[in-house]
Amino acid sequence: MKSDKTLIGQVYLCPICGAEVSVIKADNGDLAPVCCNEQMVLKKKLNAVYFCPVCKSEIMVVRGNENNLEPICCNKKMKRYKLPE
Repeated sequence: MKSDKTLIGQVYLCPICGAEVSVIKADNGDLAPVCCNEQMVLKKKLNAVYFCPVCKSEIMVVRGNENNLEPICCNKKMKRYKLPE
């Protein structure tokens, strides 16, 4: 899967060792992570990323179902980053 734009939560997989990395902060660069001397493969999966509206702390759901997750920080409900349509 090739993406024209790097998105928060994108997941890349190493085809050799199975290592996974996920994008925490996205910009306009051309991201091409490498592991085991091989280019990592972009997966269709996007990890959910939340931020605190007060202190701007961020968390990422790495495994599991985020549908029931309601993270709290600074006594406020954290907000989920919205992906561009």
